[in-house]
Amino acid sequence: MPMICTGRNHVIVGIPFPTDTVVATYLPSPNGRRLLGTQRIAKMDAAVRFALSMAEYMDGPITVQDRD
Repeated sequence: MPMICTGRNHVIVGIPFPTDTVVATYLPSPNGRRLLGTQRIAKMDAAVRFALSMAEYMDGPITVQDRD
């Protein structure tokens, strides 16, 4: 998965397949990662922009990836 560096942190972005319908955003947590939310795959760009805007405030990377 591609990684976008943001200064002190980074965002990991999945590459959607043509059959994917949902994008999920995960935040770092002490136990791995926590699902923040899901939205239609058409909103993937918005999910990545949100993750980039929040990455500097997180202790670890934000992951944005496709889900079936």
